[in-house]
Order: sequence, then structure tokens, then C-alpha cells
Amino acid sequence: MIKCLIRLYILYFGAMLAVLGGMYFPGLDLFLCIAFLALMALEAREQAAWLPFWHQRLGVALIWQMPGFALIFGDVLYLQQYWDWIWYAKFTLELWDLPLLPLLSLIPSSPSWHTPLYYYALFIVVPLQCILYLLSQAGVQIKYEAEL
Repeated sequence: MIKCLIRLYILYFGAMLAVLGGMYFPGLDLFLCIAFLALMALEAREQAAWLPFWHQRLGVALIWQMPGFALIFGDVLYLQQYWDWIWYAKFTLELWDLPLLPLLSLIPSSPSWHTPLYYYALFIVVPLQCILYLLSQAGVQIKYEAEL
């Protein structure tokens, strides 16, 4: 389980640096974002052999995205009244979602809303990454059971 988490964090922080560097070249950041999603799905499929039980896979997915969940809960539960530093949670959440930020930038803005739509999408990206990770492994599990 620790090995899976280390590999996921290396992939995630590597994608953060790659997308950050790719933002200087038009289109490269979108390509790197899609490549990250593909690599994450491939990594999840590989880790399915190491994690035979669903609760292990769910634990890895939740621990992997725990910083994002903590930032989301800090913002949604309105913890600003208790801690002054929680105001930085939105910015830190944006940094945490950096590998997928180019996809969020494609969301159109609405002039009638007070905040852009991608702001709300920041809160959805973290659970969607967990779901993508688990769905990638679910396909492998079905494949292995069909071969038996």
C-alpha cells in the first residue's frame, strides 16, 4: 500500500511540474493534462494486481487525495471563522488541482454568476480523480475474474 502511494505521489507531483512548465507553450499543457490522466489510469491498472481487495484500493485513493479533501472540507465547512489561514485554502486547492487545471480552464465563464464556473469545478476534481482511479482498477478486476 505504501509503495502504491509513493508511486502515485511521484506521478502526481511530476505532473504538477510538467503542466506548470507546459503552460508557457500553447496546447502543451492540455496535452500533458490528458497524458497525466492516461498515466494515472495505467498506474491504477498496474496497482490492481498489488491491491487485491476493494477496501485497500479505496484506502489508497482516499489517502492519495487526502490533501485535496482536507482543503475542500476546510472551504465548504466555512472554517474561516476559526482560522485565518484557511483563506489560503482556495489557492492551495488550485495548486493541488494543477495537473488538471488546463482542462478546467476550458470551462466557459458565465457573466451572470459572481464567480467563474471553474471555481466550483475545483471542488469536483478531487473526488473525480478518486473515481477515475477506482474505475480503472475495476476494469482490471473484471478482466482477471473472466480469465479464471
